[in-house]
Amino acid sequence: VKRVLQDAGLKRHEIHEVVMVGGSTRIPKIQSLIQDFFDLPKPPVHKVNPDEAVAVGAAIQGGILWEGSAMGGALVAVGQQTWDLVLIDVTPLSLG
Repeated sequence: VKRVLQDAGLKRHEIHEVVMVGGSTRIPKIQSLIQDFFDLPKPPVHKVNPDEAVAVGAAIQGGILWEGSAMGGALVAVGQQTWDLVLIDVTPLSLG
């Protein structure tokens, strides 16, 4: 969590709500730790359909990759910089 905040350039007090998705996020202790870490007045939201969250995230990521490519290749452009992108060890959700 600290690394995510650092990468995003955010501080704890700038987070007002947390949405948690995934199996371990349903564990009360994990929810409590997150709530305490961010000093949230209410528990994190965890009633999001995980399949929908994964699908939306994949669609957003796909849009980012497609938009930055010339004909849908794996070339990502952000601002003035361009990177070649290689996806490694990608496993579909259907494999469990």
